[in-house]
Amino acid sequence: MLFLTPQGVFGQTTAGGPAIPVSPPKGAVPAPGPQAVPAPSPEPAPATQPQPSPTLASPRADNAGILPLTAPKSKPPNEQQQRDNKLYSVVAPEMQIVEQNFAALSNPKDQALSAIPHGSDYGAEYLKSPEYQRASNSLRTIIASYLYSVSGATAAPAEVENQAAILTPKPGEAKASLDDKLARIRQMVDAIKTGGSGTVATPAGTGGGMTSGGLKWSIEP
Repeated sequence: MLFLTPQGVFGQTTAGGPAIPVSPPKGAVPAPGPQAVPAPSPEPAPATQPQPSPTLASPRADNAGILPLTAPKSKPPNEQQQRDNKLYSVVAPEMQIVEQNFAALSNPKDQALSAIPHGSDYGAEYLKSPEYQRASNSLRTIIASYLYSVSGATAAPAEVENQAAILTPKPGEAKASLDDKLARIRQMVDAIKTGGSGTVATPAGTGGGMTSGGLKWSIEP
């Protein structure tokens, strides 16, 4: 709500300038008056320099004369936005870990240990480098949070593992493909952040699939 003072409605003259007379409308005929007797021509007065005519002051940039009475109303975040804000507070530091240790996911030794079926049952996890373990764990946290943000339900472990296998570097994979995978992980985090602000996020990719709960996802291998 705004309150307009007279200064905010009518134009102002420059400081110290006289008021500007209102010109008659175009085409108006002045009312006839009494005939005056012509007076003798006076002596020509000495020429004087013309005085500058007053001009209207330009509108001030600070909207002088307009006083805000109430602050603009803002809607409180809805339930989904509150959930995405909480999820983003979790995945933001996890994304930093992935950024710092993503190259470790391409270590041949760690990749070989990860390829062992049920390797965790035989202690394969203890043989992996700390950088690989941190990046892998943070990647799964981001995937699980993203699926929960989209569906509102906890994703099944098999779905998280399937997406982690897609986004984890493969042996001998080209750098361009690795950059694409890291960009998709960033898009997941950005989608959660955008959901918290209430705006529509751009899909993360052009491919896709469907989860067991009927949720469509858009991540390509």
